[in-house]
Parts: sequence; structure tokens; C-alpha cells
Amino acid sequence: MRPAGRVTAGGAVRYFTKDDPTAVYRFYGSDDRLLYVGIAHDPSKRWKAHSRTKWWARVGRKTVEWYPNRAEAEREERRAIAAEHPLLNTAGSSSKPDKPIRPGGPDVASYWEIANYLKVSRQRAREIAEKHPDFPRPIARLAMGPLFLMDSVKKFADGWERRPGRPRKTS
Repeated sequence: MRPAGRVTAGGAVRYFTKDDPTAVYRFYGSDDRLLYVGIAHDPSKRWKAHSRTKWWARVGRKTVEWYPNRAEAEREERRAIAAEHPLLNTAGSSSKPDKPIRPGGPDVASYWEIANYLKVSRQRAREIAEKHPDFPRPIARLAMGPLFLMDSVKKFADGWERRPGRPRKTS
């Protein structure tokens, strides 16, 4: 039987406290490459949620390490993501690097950086990049999406006539 839950300010029901033991788990692919690092009070329950993702079929091996409380587990998760570079993690990773990808190389931008620079949503940034005739062409296309030279994006932004409101639908 599950213990009585505690309702958070956001309305979620929590059955565990920050002082309860917490697991840091890792998923590895069949080639033994690290795919994902996560934390959970109940790893098997968390894994059920992961099992509904597109990448779940790639998981070949799982490991679990227990920590005395959530704070220590969160520290280990952040350390592991930064040091071990799992392929699929987004939470806990830096989505916007402080430095260019290659030291001394060109500063590149994905839809995320473009959206922040133009002060629009990622979806709108993608729409602008794909449909605006003056938007610069990508320098590379990766699995995560196209990469653009940030200098080209800035040059586009200087001449971009931003109009308030939703764009009109075109047939």
C-alpha cells in the first residue's frame, strides 16, 4: 500500500521526500554507449514512463546506484551528465554553451539559440528559418536539426521586419 501523498504547490502528488534514498540510473545501448542518466525514488516506475519513448528500444543495459537523499543524487546526476556526455539527456545539460562548439571556431546556432536571439518560440524560429526567403542557409544538418552561423543570423535579424501578432495563414 502506498503511503499518503503530499500535494505540491503545482498540484502534483509526491509520495517521497527529499530525504528519502534516491537512485541515479544509467541506460546503455546495445553497443554499450551511454544513452541516458536519470534520477528517481522508484526507478522501475520511472522506467515505465521511459518505455513509451521512441528511444527505449535502443536500451540494452541499465545500472542503478543509490544515494542517501535526493540532493546527493541530483549532484551525481549533474556530474555524470557533464562528465559522461550521454546521448539523450537534455535535463541537467547546458542547452546553450558558454563558448563556441569548437574553441576558436565559428559560433553556431540551432533553433534554440535563434529563438532566444530573436525573442520568439523555437517553433517560430524554425518557421522563419524554413520559410523566410532572406534567412541564411544552414551550414550543417545534424540529427538534432540544422546549424546556422550565428553571425549570419544576427545579420538577418538586423534587417528583419518583425510584425506583431500571429502570422496570417497562407493557402
